[in-house]
Amino acid sequence: MLHNTIQLSDCQDTLNSLEWVKNNMSGDSRLLVHDTFSGWATLTLDSSKLIFYGYDDPAGIANELTENGSRPQLYLIWWVNGSGWHGQPTVSSVFDEVFKSGKIAVYRFNITIDGVTSVTR
Repeated sequence: MLHNTIQLSDCQDTLNSLEWVKNNMSGDSRLLVHDTFSGWATLTLDSSKLIFYGYDDPAGIANELTENGSRPQLYLIWWVNGSGWHGQPTVSSVFDEVFKSGKIAVYRFNITIDGVTSVTR
């Protein structure tokens, strides 16, 4: 019996999205990775580029990183809004979609400092 972490129909879109990340992330950027995508991300990107958050809230993890003074540009791979799994059907508004392939998307984290929103760098 074959078992996968994502639907078979999302496999190519996952690969497309991770390839986009690999080709577009700057040197200090990091990808926030849910357990569902951990194997896929590990096969595609250097592990130093990955921040595994398990089943936690990715927005909370991203905010915590920026509050602790870490300011890498943060990306997230997840399904497009309304198609997510694991009790996360949508992505927090602190993330902006920057790439989409089918039902899989890449989002960039935007932080708010003193009421001003900016992209993490």
